[in-house]
Amino acid sequence: MKVMFCKGFGNNFKKFLLKVGKELSDKAAIALQITATLKAFLEGSPVSLGVLLTDTKVDDAIFKKVMDGLGIAIDKASAVYNLSAVCTMQPSLDSKLKCFMAEMKKLHPDLQNNILINIAVILTAHLDNNMQKRSLYDALLQGMYTLNK
Repeated sequence: MKVMFCKGFGNNFKKFLLKVGKELSDKAAIALQITATLKAFLEGSPVSLGVLLTDTKVDDAIFKKVMDGLGIAIDKASAVYNLSAVCTMQPSLDSKLKCFMAEMKKLHPDLQNNILINIAVILTAHLDNNMQKRSLYDALLQGMYTLNK
C-alpha cells in the first residue's frame, strides 16, 4: 500500500507551476537535470564536465550561463556546508567540479541530497537572473524534486 505524503500535492503543485510560468519551470528543470547527473557521479559514474554537459540538454544561448551558474553554485554550497575551500580555488570549472564531488562523496547521502537541492536552487536563481525571492526558488525546486522522486 502506497502512502501519500500530502494528498493532492501533485495537483496543487501543477497549479503553482502555472503561476510561476513555463520559462522559470524550464530553468528549474535544467538545474534538476544537472543535479541528477551530479548524483550519478556520487553513485560511481566518473566525474567529468564533458559528461555533465553531454547529459544536460541546453541550447547554446544559455550554455555559458549554465556553466557560470554551476561554478557559483559550487562555491556557495562549499561555503554553506563548510566543504574544503581548496575546491573553490581550482583553476577550471572541471577541476573545481571533480574536487567538489570528491568532497561530497565523504558526506552522508542525506546531506548529499540536501546539497544537490541547494545547488539546483542556486543554479535556477542564476539562470533567472535572481528575479525572484529565494523562497520561491526553494519551493519550486523542492516541489519538482518531490514529484520526480
